[in-house]
Formats: sequence, C-alpha cells, structure tokens
Amino acid sequence: MASFEGVDLTVGKGGGAIFEIANGQIDGEFAYSLEGGGNVLLLAKGEVAIVRALHSSNYEECVAVAREGANRALDMSLLKAGAPLFLDHHRQPQVVWWRGATGVTLRIVSVTPLTMRFSITGVVRNAEGDIVRTPPPPQDDWDESLRFYRTSEASSDLFDSFRNLYLAIEALLSVVSPPEIKPSGRSEPESDWLPRVLRQVQTVVDLEPFAPPSPKAPHNAIYEELYGALRTAIFHAKRGRSVWLPQEWTNRDRITEARERYARMFRDLAKHYLNVSFGGSGLSKHGFAAMAEAMVKDATVYVSDDPTRHVDEPKGEYQIAPAGGRVFRLPTAVASEFADDFTAGVVGHESGDVIMGGVDAIRRFGTLQNEQLAMVENLAGALDVSGVDRVEVILIATNRNHGAPRRDFDS
Repeated sequence: MASFEGVDLTVGKGGGAIFEIANGQIDGEFAYSLEGGGNVLLLAKGEVAIVRALHSSNYEECVAVAREGANRALDMSLLKAGAPLFLDHHRQPQVVWWRGATGVTLRIVSVTPLTMRFSITGVVRNAEGDIVRTPPPPQDDWDESLRFYRTSEASSDLFDSFRNLYLAIEALLSVVSPPEIKPSGRSEPESDWLPRVLRQVQTVVDLEPFAPPSPKAPHNAIYEELYGALRTAIFHAKRGRSVWLPQEWTNRDRITEARERYARMFRDLAKHYLNVSFGGSGLSKHGFAAMAEAMVKDATVYVSDDPTRHVDEPKGEYQIAPAGGRVFRLPTAVASEFADDFTAGVVGHESGDVIMGGVDAIRRFGTLQNEQLAMVENLAGALDVSGVDRVEVILIATNRNHGAPRRDFDS
C-alpha cells in the first residue's frame, strides 16, 4: 500500500500529490473535500498537504488540480483558527501520482536553482611597471523606480514581484512623460497615458525584443499584454472579470515568462532615461550545456531510507547515507522532458515493489557519479511506494546567471 508517513495515498482511486508547506507547520489535522472529487489532508504538526483521489490521467493536469486543491484546503483551514500557510512552489521536492493507460506512475521531482557568477579584475601599469590608479566612475543618480525594481527582484512571491515590476516601469515612464492634467483638473487616465508614453518611447528604444508575439506594433502589443491582460488580472479581484488568484498554478509560466521580458525592458529603459546600467555575469546557453553534460554524464539516481536531512549536514560535506540507511540505485537516463537552454537533469525509474525490496521507505534521494555523491535531497517524511507500477525520481538543475532577471519564485 503506497503511503506517506503511514497515510494511505489511495493510488488505486486516482491521482494525487504531496506538497510541502513553505512557512511553518499545520496546527491541527484538517480534511477538505474537493468539488468534482478528491480530498486534501493536512496532517497535525505536519509540513505537507496530501491531495488524493483526483480524476487526473497525466502529470501536468494532476499537478495543476492538486495544487489548486491544496491551496483551497489551506484557505479553508485558516477559518478553523489555523495558521496562514502557503505552499512552496520552487525549492522543495514534489510528489505526484496519476493513473494512465499503463498503470499508476508516481513522480518525485526536485529542482535545484544555480546562480553562476564570474568576476575579472584587471590591473593597469605604466611603462615603469607601477600600478595606475584610476578614479572611480561617478555615482549613478537615484530614482524611485529603482526601489520598485529592487523589491521586485527580491520578492520570492511571483505576483508580488510582478506588481512591483509594473510599478517600476510606471514610475520610470512617468519620468519620460508624466500623465497630462486635463482642463477639468483630472489626471490623464492610465489607459490613455500608458499607450501614449509607450508610443513615445518606441521612437527612442526598440521595444520589439520585449513585446509578446503579435502582428501589432511592439508598443501596442506591450500595452495590451502588460496593462490589458497581466496587470488587470493580477491587480483586480472583481467577480465577473479575468482574475488570477495568488498561487494559482495554471498561469504561472505565462506570468514568469512575461515578467522576465518586462524586467529586461525596465533595464533597457533605465539605461536610456536614467543613464544607469545593471551588472551581471554568468554562462551562455552553450556554456551551460557543457556544464550540464558533465553533470548528467554517468549519473546514477539513488533512493535511501536514511532519515538524515541534508540541511543538517555541514554544507558541502554531504554523504550518501550518513546514518547508515539502505541505498537503492535506479536505472537512470537524461530527463529530456524538462530540458531547455538553462535546465538539465536526470531521471531514475523502477517499479515501486522493486524499490521497496531495496529500502524500507524513500526519505532521501539524489545522484551519484562514480559512486560519489553529486546531488542530494530529502522528503518531509517516509514515502512507501508499494504497489506503484512506475516510480520516477527526477533531479533537475536550472541556472539563472548572476544579475539576470529573476524567474525562480517560491510562491
């Protein structure tokens, strides 16, 4: 019987997922039934939401439905004097299962974010060999739009980050051309001002690299997406309108992609209108590909029942199974389903019953290269995968170059 910390996952009744809580423990056990079938269980003093019995037949659908169900359960648990908790969308591993044509598949996914930073220091010498001291460059002038942008990059919440990025762009564009004051004394509406100032900016800055695919001129396409679609859906909550709820999973990829484009647009506008520039360094996609090839080459995914949390080990001195737990190695391949220019990983797979013949439970997992530990991760409890037709353990590394716009968000 597949279970987590002794709780039956009811894999025979449908799909489900286990998500970790990002900011604390659940006070008391709470169960919530979902519309359309399925249920959510929040374990007392636990740090996970367990979603079960969903009518989902593939990974993408199951993740989306399960996350929304878990979020609704957390919403409702607050009414019972629970703590205001939220799911971790980024840093912690997820466990998802679904029933397809070939039986039940259970997938464990861990994503490790990497930030690459390089620096070069040059020394200038004169003909005598003495070091020539160059004066520091003049200090950049501060502008309030930079405060909004810094807050946007610092926030780990996607919607909060997007809101502050929009405000950064708004503050900067108001330097270019502030809203006009009408004869009535009222300020020019934003729906008139923004397309006007974007049209003005287009004559100085090429906006095409930041516009969404559209047959319209870049400034018009940006206005329709940035203001008409994204801002309206994120800033408003009136019934009957297009509204995106916080932590809603289905729109995250679109918002993250657009946010990265508009962060680059803000930087380009700041360079032209504020005479400031943003530093950064890192790998090209070809450099990352070379690093990724070395990372996945000859890698072997393993699982272990060792209870040691890697966060409790000295950083950089992790071991395969510090407490002497059992280790089971899985047949391993490249995780091509998740690969892109700055993402790479490996997948290990085996039947649940075979795995349970090698370990008592899955608590710790990772990758080995030449029998040396390469990557390591933990689950929040003991996972039993008995009766699961196919277990997939996927470890992914994704790169964001130092100084590049943020695209990794926890909530």
